[in-house]
Amino acid sequence: MAKLYFEDVHVGDQVPEFRRQTGYMEWGRFAGSNEEYVSIHEDDDAGVKSGLPGGIGMGNLRFCYVQNMLADWMGEDGWIKKVSLQYRGLNLKNDWIVTKGTVTGKQKKDGECLVELDVHAENGKGEVTAPGKAVVSLPGRG
Repeated sequence: MAKLYFEDVHVGDQVPEFRRQTGYMEWGRFAGSNEEYVSIHEDDDAGVKSGLPGGIGMGNLRFCYVQNMLADWMGEDGWIKKVSLQYRGLNLKNDWIVTKGTVTGKQKKDGECLVELDVHAENGKGEVTAPGKAVVSLPGRG
């Protein structure tokens, strides 16, 4: 992967998407690493009893996938400064999570080269289920 520099990034640039299909295997691994054992993330019947269409994925897993996307894009010399998401839809069993990002601004502040982005997670139907914002720091050429 080529090193990404602040000077090479432009407003309107698209971040390469990150995509994963999820279900109980992925949710179980995530629950194990976070001790987030909640029945609606482990069982369709528990989801239905809670008024959901079935078992649902964790919102924080989508948050992690957005961070995976940013890390893949900016490389080892970049730094994720801030990410925020609003959870507005569900991630259902065997659905795809697709994360996307668009550069919305750039600035140099306190010696850092900062890039602002609109980010979001979509489901397999292309519906945005978690819109958000991010700020990353990239190395400068100078």
